[in-house]
Amino acid sequence: MRTTRVRAKRKPRPDRIARLAVPLLTLMMACGGERLDGRLLTVAGDPDCEECRIELVHVVTLGDSTDSASVQPNAAGRECMVGKLSTGEYVLSGVAGGGFLNVYDSAGKPVRTIGRKGGGPGEFRFPLRVAVGSGDSLYVIDDGNARIQVVSAAGEYARVFPTRDRYRSFTLLPDDRLLLFRLPSSRGDRLFHMFDRVGSEVMSFGEPQQPDSALELENWLVASAPYGRFWTASHWSYELRRLSGPDSTDLTVIRKADWFPSPSVFSADVYVTLPPPPMLLHAWEGDDGRLWTYTAVADPSWKPGMGMRVTPEWQERTFDTIIEAIDLGSGRLLASHRFPSRLAPLCSSPLMYTVVELPDGDLRVRVFEPRLIEGRSAP
Repeated sequence: MRTTRVRAKRKPRPDRIARLAVPLLTLMMACGGERLDGRLLTVAGDPDCEECRIELVHVVTLGDSTDSASVQPNAAGRECMVGKLSTGEYVLSGVAGGGFLNVYDSAGKPVRTIGRKGGGPGEFRFPLRVAVGSGDSLYVIDDGNARIQVVSAAGEYARVFPTRDRYRSFTLLPDDRLLLFRLPSSRGDRLFHMFDRVGSEVMSFGEPQQPDSALELENWLVASAPYGRFWTASHWSYELRRLSGPDSTDLTVIRKADWFPSPSVFSADVYVTLPPPPMLLHAWEGDDGRLWTYTAVADPSWKPGMGMRVTPEWQERTFDTIIEAIDLGSGRLLASHRFPSRLAPLCSSPLMYTVVELPDGDLRVRVFEPRLIEGRSAP
């Protein structure tokens, strides 16, 4: 893959952030002041399973010397730029310039592309994110065209529906309902929006928690859960809520950890004289009742003056990713693992990926799967 430099995102303007470091959220136990129902699970301390550990298994590296695609250096800073098909193939949208998706076989060899640049059926702009739906249908969020387009794994156009832009996080539920978090532009905006498989909005809910001067810091994740439920959580607080609808919380998980003061603190000095604060990136609940969480934290070797140059080297020097497994039935923290770089999630999947730079400057996308190796619990 050729190396293409992409301009880093601008940092939030200091005049839009509190002058002093203040909590990002005066978090309420329920989003938007809704009633908190269901079970409350508080998880504190270190893992209580002496011999349990998490192994982050390298599954595949996408790309080789014959690959003409050019991966974005900042792809590991964006979610859902990789999808896995039922055939074992992988779809990659993290290509510079946009306009198409790359498809790789199970060994990571490029086999075909999907789409071309433009605004018509089967055409895309930039940037693109992808989620794999039923029958390997691909739901492609095309920010440049302000729409979601559905195509087959072979690239055949199915349907399209327009969306409002500025969607930050999204997940696809098993029935192909699409849940998105939208960055609010005013106090009256709702945070979460759900669409059915043909693009009709079926619900919107959740009130902004940030003050008007800092709405651009209102960042939440959404993630699917079994039985048609879903998770929501602020990036800045290690608290997650599982819902089946706007006011139907059946479980709230609060993780108390010394390395994640909750809520996090952000100031204009972040990336200048202060390291990045902890950020809850992704959650995944399996059918076995275990919740996996993925949190970006500052690398211990971070130093002032490193700036904000979103390249693979910068990601590795600036971030680690902490992966934890929680048993939702017992409330036990089973294991915790620290990975020495920034990982990004595949939508509706436990898999994660990162971007690495080879000695010759080429970029590759590496996909990992966390696995829990079980042992015995502490007395």
